This record gives sequence, C-alpha cells and structure tokens, in this order.
Amino acid sequence: MTVREVTVTRDVAAPPERVWAVLTDLDRLPAVLRGVEALHVLTDGPYALGTRWWETRRVLGVRATEELEVVGNDPSRSTVLASSSRGVDYRTETTLEALVLPEPGTRVTLRLTAHAPERGGLAGLVGTVTGPLGERVTRRMLTQDLADLAAAAER
Repeated sequence: MTVREVTVTRDVAAPPERVWAVLTDLDRLPAVLRGVEALHVLTDGPYALGTRWWETRRVLGVRATEELEVVGNDPSRSTVLASSSRGVDYRTETTLEALVLPEPGTRVTLRLTAHAPERGGLAGLVGTVTGPLGERVTRRMLTQDLADLAAAAER
C-alpha cells in the first residue's frame, strides 16, 4: 500500500463557529470554493455523519466528479471526508483550532491522505513519476480552498 499525504494550514480571522458554518454549508460551497464547479447533495438533513454529495472539480484541465461522505464529525472542531476513485481511497480531515493570541481566530488545517495499492510494472513506474506532481497539484488545490474558505469566513 502506498500512502501519500498533503497538509496545509492557515490562520483565519474568524471564530471556529463561523468557519464551521461556511465549511459545512454545502448549498453555498460552490460559490465559496473556486475549485468546485458543482455540488449535488445526496442525503437529506443537516451536515452530519453519513452526509454524502457529488462534487465536481476541474483538475489539470480534466473535469472530475467524486462522491464524498462525512465519516467523522465534531462540530466546530473537525470533520473527516472519505472518497474513492480509480482504486485509491482518500480521506480529507479538516481541523479547526481556536486561537486567542495574538488575535482571536481559527487555525484551520486540511490534511488529505491517499491510500493506493502497490502496483508493479509500467503502472508502478508511472505512479512513481507522477506521484510528486499529484502532491503539488493537491497542495495547490488545498491551499486555494483554504484561502477561499478564509475569505468567506472573514467577510
């Protein structure tokens, strides 16, 4: 099993409850996150364990739709999303930490972990070559999502 992880962190000038409200408002998320082209909620009710949705993004010029599910949820503190695509299992953990000094706010950390089966031959070679590119693209995407989330929460 090959495991790759990308983590980004940003301090937001808004309390955790406001950041949480923006993060979990799935109906408005495509207007907040520039990287999300479309989002379709598949379950009824508020954001909670088991909430599922289809999210469409354009990555390296290719439009991709993935199903995400909330598998961990501690309101105003953390949420964990799970998805699978092309044999790779993804987990995205978002944590919110209240900050007091020097200014009140929230430290937001996004951690995406990918678990992929070991592959031999040409597929393994391609994975070895493209892995670092995928990490850079993922870091850029998560950094942009965090900037967009911060901008919306700070308004």
